[in-house]
Amino acid sequence: MKKSEILKRAKTLIEDATRHLQNSYYSYKDGTPKFCAIGALRHVAFHEDLNYASLYHLLEKLSQAELGKNIYEVNDGPDGHAKIMAIYQKAIEQVEVEEKGNHVR
Repeated sequence: MKKSEILKRAKTLIEDATRHLQNSYYSYKDGTPKFCAIGALRHVAFHEDLNYASLYHLLEKLSQAELGKNIYEVNDGPDGHAKIMAIYQKAIEQVEVEEKGNHVR
């Protein structure tokens, strides 16, 4: 699975703001799983048996560069969902460019 696909699947898990979680990686209430930004990434990586460290570091780097805060502070802070969605989108775009570059020879 491509890194961009992992990010997209994780982002999809939390696109609906009611499934985005703050102050915890994961919760399952009322039959609905909820995830924080990193919890969603971990969930996808775990189910695909993948190492997500490089993607975690990319999200962290973008969070610091864009907002001056670590990914957990952004996720758990005011407007966390909107900010996390923007960070995920930037990460997806960056990884897709890298993946295209790797296929051009």
